Amino acid sequence: MVSDDGATAVGDLEAVELRWVRLPLRRPLRSSHGTEHVREVVLVRALGSDGAEGWGECSALSRPTYTHEHTAGAFAVLRDELVPAALAGTEAPRTHPMASAAMECARVDLYLRRSGRSLAEALGGTRTALPWTAVLGRADRLGDLLEAVGEAVEAGAAMVKLKVEPGWDSSPLSAVRHALPDLALAADANGAYGEDPSRLVLLDDLGLAYLEQPLPADEVRASATAAAELRTPVALDEGAPSPGLLDAALALRAGSIVNVKPARVGGLARASACAATAIEWNARCFVGGMLETGVGRAAALAVASSDAFTLPTDLGPSDRYFDDDLTEPVVLDERGRLPVPRGPGLGVTPRADRLAAVTVRREVLRR
Repeated sequence: MVSDDGATAVGDLEAVELRWVRLPLRRPLRSSHGTEHVREVVLVRALGSDGAEGWGECSALSRPTYTHEHTAGAFAVLRDELVPAALAGTEAPRTHPMASAAMECARVDLYLRRSGRSLAEALGGTRTALPWTAVLGRADRLGDLLEAVGEAVEAGAAMVKLKVEPGWDSSPLSAVRHALPDLALAADANGAYGEDPSRLVLLDDLGLAYLEQPLPADEVRASATAAAELRTPVALDEGAPSPGLLDAALALRAGSIVNVKPARVGGLARASACAATAIEWNARCFVGGMLETGVGRAAALAVASSDAFTLPTDLGPSDRYFDDDLTEPVVLDERGRLPVPRGPGLGVTPRADRLAAVTVRREVLRR
C-alpha cells in the first residue's frame, strides 16, 4: 500500500492545504546543535474530491541545525514542488525527506481513512502500547537534571537519554548513574565529538544502553573505529539518512543500533525499509522523535508499533512537550506506556480551535 516513492492509491486528490504552525515548548531542549524553545512545523492536509481528508507533519526544525531542512524551506518546497507534483500526479524530487514524508503521510492518511484502516495495521504493527525513553537536554544545574530524571522515571519512562557534548557528558551521566544505578541510561551526542573522539572513552564505564551519533554523520569510517574501540554500543541517527546509506554504514560496522526517524529518512515506506536493513545486519533499532505535535507523533507511533523496533521509542506523551497539543493529547496508559492510535488512518485529527490559534501562515493549492 505504501511504496518507496511515496505513491499511494488515494484516488482523486482535489486540493492540499499547508499550515505553518508555532507551538511553545513546555521546556527548552538543549542539545549540541542548538536549543529549541518553540516548535514550528508545517502541516499538510490532503483533500479528496469526495470530502475525505488526510494529515501529515513536516518535522524539520526552525533552523537548519540538525539537517539542511528547516521550517521555512520545507514550506517553500512543499508549496512550489511537492504539492504541485502530487496534484498533477507526477514524480516529485526526493531531496527534502522531511517535506516528502509529510506529503506521503497526508496521502496515506487520506487513503486509510477512506478504507477505515489504521496506519499501524497497514504497516504491520502488532503492539498496542509501547515503552518509551525520556530525552533530556542540558540543564543549568545537576540538581535540576536529577529532578527531571526522577520525574521521567516516576511517569513511567523505561529509559532516560541525556543530550551530551564535550563539557556536558561524564559529569551528568555519572550523577544520574550514581543516583539510579539500575536505570536504563543512554546518551545522544548529535555528532559533537568529531574534534575530540578520544573523549568518548570517559563514557565507556557508565553502563550505557547506547551512545548515539558520537561523531558527525559523514565520518562513517571514524564511527566504525569508535564502535570497535568502545564497549558501549554505538547508535546511528544522522548517520543513517536513508536505507542505502544505512546499509553502507552497517556494512562498515559504524554502529550496531539504529535510530529510525520516519521524518528524517523520508517517510513511512523508507522507515520500514531502514528497519528491514537493520534486521539484515542484526542491528537493533528504535523509533526516534523530532519534538512532533500529535499529528507527527501518531504517525511515528504507528511505525514504532512494529516488532522490528525492540528498544524503547524516543516518543513521549504530549505533556512532555506542550501545554496544549494540536490534537487530543497523547497520554500514557495505566502501565506508563504510550498507546498506539488505532482509529482510521493516523487515528488523530488536529482540533480546529487549536489549529486556528497557532497557525502563522496558510496556503491552499488546488488541482
